[in-house]
Amino acid sequence: MSRRSSRFARVVSRASCLAVLLPVARAWAAPDDGFALSDDGALMGGAVIASGRDAASAWYNPALLGTNRRNHIDVSATVYGLRRTRAPAGVVEHVGAETRSVEAFDRQFVVVPSAFAIATALRRNVTLGFGVFTSHWYEPEVRASGRGFNAAGQHSYLHEVRMLGLSRRHHAGPMIGWSPVRNLQLGLAIHGIYDKQERMTRVFANVSSLEGVESTTLAANSDSELRSFGGRAIFGIRGTLGKWVQAGAVLRTPAISVHQTVSGSESLVVATIDRTGETDNRAELQIDPVPRRPGPLAPWTVGTGLSVGNARWRINFDAESVAALRDATGELRQRAYWNVRLGGRYQISRKWTIGAGLFTDRSGVPDVNVSEIDIDLWGGSLGVQFLSPVRLAPGQRAGSLAFRTTVAARYAGGVGRFGQIQLHFPESGAADFSAVFDETTDATLHFVSVYVGTGLVF
Repeated sequence: MSRRSSRFARVVSRASCLAVLLPVARAWAAPDDGFALSDDGALMGGAVIASGRDAASAWYNPALLGTNRRNHIDVSATVYGLRRTRAPAGVVEHVGAETRSVEAFDRQFVVVPSAFAIATALRRNVTLGFGVFTSHWYEPEVRASGRGFNAAGQHSYLHEVRMLGLSRRHHAGPMIGWSPVRNLQLGLAIHGIYDKQERMTRVFANVSSLEGVESTTLAANSDSELRSFGGRAIFGIRGTLGKWVQAGAVLRTPAISVHQTVSGSESLVVATIDRTGETDNRAELQIDPVPRRPGPLAPWTVGTGLSVGNARWRINFDAESVAALRDATGELRQRAYWNVRLGGRYQISRKWTIGAGLFTDRSGVPDVNVSEIDIDLWGGSLGVQFLSPVRLAPGQRAGSLAFRTTVAARYAGGVGRFGQIQLHFPESGAADFSAVFDETTDATLHFVSVYVGTGLVF
C-alpha cells in the first residue's frame, strides 16, 4: 500500500476512535428540558417556580406542595412531538479545486412519557408526594449522502454517513412540602437518576477511476453505550409578599453518579486497489463493559420566580442559572448558562382555563463532536385546561372530586452549530483522499410538540 494510503488510514483511525470515545463521556449536545413536565408548566411555558397547582409542578419547586390542601394524582403526562434538525453543509466534499456541500438532516417523531406524580395532604400544613419525571429524551438519526465525478471526469466518488443515537434521563423519588407559617412554604425532593447514552455511527466513502483499475474504500463503524445511576436533591422555598404577589426559589444540588458502565466497539477498514494488486488495512477497537469512577451528571442549578395574580388570573416570571460542569479530571463538560421563562393563565369559567408562555432552552455545550449539535432554543406555548367536577352521590358537594385534562402546544427553534464532516476526494489518484472531523457548520432545529396531561383531584 502507498505511503499516502497508509498515512490516511492512521488519520482516519485516530479520528474514528475519537468519535466513539468522546460521546460516552457526556450527554448528547442537546437542550435538557425540551418539553413541559407538569400541567401548569405546559400552560405557562414552564414558569411555575412561584406558583403551580398540580402535584407534578413540584418538579420545578417542591415547596409548591406546601400550598396543597387536597389530594392530587397526576395520572399521566405525555408529549408527542416532531423534531427536525438541518445542517445545509453537514458534509463538505472537496474534489480537486471544487467544494460541494451536502445537507445533513434529522427528522424524528417522539412520544415521551414525561411525568407521573401523586401527592397527599398528611396534615393541614404537610403534603407528601412521589414523582417520576423524564427530563431528557433525544433520539437523533442524522443522515447525509452524495455521489459525483471529479472535474476531469477521471474518477467517481460516493459517500454515506449515518448516525443513530439515544439519550434518556429519568428521575424518580419522594417529595415533601411543609408550611411552617401561613405565608411560607418549604420543600424537599430526593431523586434517583437513571441516565442512558447510546451512539451508532456508520461512515462509508469510495473513490475509483472510471476504468475500475484504481479505487480506495473507507468503511468505519463505531458503537458506544454509557449507563449511569445516581441521584440529586432539590430544595425549594416559596412565600407570599403581598395580597397578589408570591415569590419562590429552588436549589438543585449536582447530580452525582454512584455507578457507571461504559461499553463500545469500533471497526475501520481501508481497502486500496491499485494497478499492482489489492491491499487491506484494518484497525479495530473493542471496549468491554467496565465500571467507571463515579462523577457528576449535572451541575448546581439555582432558580427564582415571581408570581402576580389571584385565583382567576396569574402571571409568572422565572429565571434560572446553571453552573459549569467539570469531570473528575477537570475537563469542562458543560459551560455555565441561563434560562428565562414568562407565562400566564386565565380562568375563563369554572371549568375552562387558558394559558400561554415564552421561554428559552439553552444547551451549554462547550464543543461539538462529529454529527452533534449545539443550539440555543427560543419558543412559546399555548394551552387549555378543562376541569370536570363529579358528584358521586346525591347531596355530595360538586367539586369534591374533579378530573383535570390539559392540552398544550409548544414550539421551540434556534440556530447553532453542527459537527461537520469534510471529505477530500482527489483530482487524480484514487488512493489520495482524507477525512476531517473537527470542523463545525451552521444548523437549525425546530421542535413542535403537544402535551397531553390528565389528573385527579379529591
